Amino acid sequence: MYDAIIIGAGTAGLSAARVLDTVGKDYIVFDMKQEIGYPIRSTGGIARYFVEKLGMPYDPSIISASIRTIAIGDDHDNYATLEFDHDVGYVYDYPAMQKYMAKGLNVQLNTRVTKIMYNFNHAVGVVADGKLIESKYVIVATGPRSPFIPNDDYIMPDYDVHVGYEETRYVSKPEYDLYLWFSKYAPKGYVWDFPDSGGKRRIGLGIPLSEHQDLKKNLAEFTKLHPRLDGKVDHTIAHQIPTARPPKHVVFHNVMYVGDAARTCFASTGGGLQGAFWSGKVAGISVLMNNPLHYQDVWNRDIYPLLMRHYRIKKM
Repeated sequence: MYDAIIIGAGTAGLSAARVLDTVGKDYIVFDMKQEIGYPIRSTGGIARYFVEKLGMPYDPSIISASIRTIAIGDDHDNYATLEFDHDVGYVYDYPAMQKYMAKGLNVQLNTRVTKIMYNFNHAVGVVADGKLIESKYVIVATGPRSPFIPNDDYIMPDYDVHVGYEETRYVSKPEYDLYLWFSKYAPKGYVWDFPDSGGKRRIGLGIPLSEHQDLKKNLAEFTKLHPRLDGKVDHTIAHQIPTARPPKHVVFHNVMYVGDAARTCFASTGGGLQGAFWSGKVAGISVLMNNPLHYQDVWNRDIYPLLMRHYRIKKM
């Protein structure tokens, strides 16, 4: 029997596994994907504050760019700008960061978990590829619309789910490191232009699912307004972003929900790396303490209020 089974080898699941691995706990991470870091599910932007506060991984090999200057604009080229004499944020090379976090961990890919098995409300393990794997604790680190949602509090309406579409393009270096636009082409969302390595930029937009927009078409139309953004496309990504009200409960007996499965994205920006790492780390510590309610306590005191603040900002 494992001390913990972790479903999902993204930022949250790997964060929990790193805690367990450090002290030699018996755990396993299951994921149905074929390679760590793919498909890419994040632009990789992160505030330096959270990297330092949470002890997130920082190594030159996994950082695509640093952020010191920011421009926020609209469709009429009106801009507010911020300039600093130090790094205020970073852009992770997402696949490299994921591989860095997974190094040395007990991760089993190409494995589909279909069910969490219970006995008297306590999980006894999971069914993975048709086999029962037993565990003392289960950490659910799946996507925002997990098949393992525990109750109605976890159901998200379409207006609280953003869809992100991004194209990594070869374009000339602009005046500012990071650009954000509030545009008619991203209703109830925004357009971004993040730096990447190798002379590339990550240009995309996020729009609520309820808006029923053609994101690829909208990004093409927005690019016509800003010819600087036009360039050869290296690759694209598209994914759902849970910009929803956070659930009040993330612990159900011996099952803990972390990352996108617990809607830890900052709803005001769609940034999810800090919440994923934070929740996964605390869940891992709770396994070490043999006390899953420790995670719920930290959620109630620290994580939930911060997520609610960002949700209220989004609603405004």
